[in-house]
Amino acid sequence: MVQWGIAYAAGAWGFLQGLQYVSEAFSWPGPYWSYARDFDPSVDSIRKEPEFKAAFADIERDMARQRAELAARSKDAPLDLGAVH
Repeated sequence: MVQWGIAYAAGAWGFLQGLQYVSEAFSWPGPYWSYARDFDPSVDSIRKEPEFKAAFADIERDMARQRAELAARSKDAPLDLGAVH
């Protein structure tokens, strides 16, 4: 039983490391970030950890910024899909 607990903790730690890498490398959380945050059972043991909450708070702030930038644009303005902030 203890071995499974260690395995789950290691898996959750790996998930957080991967999430951090993807967030930093691509400046985008991917399509399933809200599922991972709210429902993925593999991260149940760390869902209440400050680092976990902070990672998803960063994602939510970035997405809010992106939505605001898009809302402020003219509807016929071309999108620069190569630009990364």
